[in-house]
Amino acid sequence: MTKRPEIMCWLSDARGIYIPRDFAKSFADRAKSVANVTDEQWAILEDPDDENYWEVWSEVCDSAIVTDDHGNKYRIHHDGDCWLVPVDMEWSDETEWFEWPSDDESEKDVYVCVDCGFYLANGMPDESDPEWSPEKIEAHWPSDQWHLVNGDSEKDHDFSWSPCEGCGTRLGGYRYHCTAWEDKAERNKEAE
Repeated sequence: MTKRPEIMCWLSDARGIYIPRDFAKSFADRAKSVANVTDEQWAILEDPDDENYWEVWSEVCDSAIVTDDHGNKYRIHHDGDCWLVPVDMEWSDETEWFEWPSDDESEKDVYVCVDCGFYLANGMPDESDPEWSPEKIEAHWPSDQWHLVNGDSEKDHDFSWSPCEGCGTRLGGYRYHCTAWEDKAERNKEAE
């Protein structure tokens, strides 16, 4: 069995308002190490006085995927400290931290934001939010390995600060219950 990557504290909260700037400066080769961040976003992150600094940082936290030298992929979690969290780890409401899912699970309960819920219900993105795209779900739940479907509306959360488990947004709001099924046939092909 391959060793799972660990959560990394990338930048300490001692850096205060400069965490986004220091994050932007912490990669020698951004194109190789960080996906889903535009040149314009990088430029804004390097200037803490830019009026869009925090908005862009939020966007980067929601969409960036960091790849280390071993090919491990991480998403950003900023809660004072800036953490790099392996993309396959899941938020646990019980422990209020990220955990590895059980290897035995082939079906998982996940909670998604309104944009992801709209996409899963209708098969197309909500045109009122041009920032959201299906690729955000694909980054977390590759369609060749997982199937995401609407779940039980009785399990929906009226309001939650937990990250969306579909696209990863950290904006608070309604969370729809969904079910993710692992494609075991695809997993077995990869193991061969």
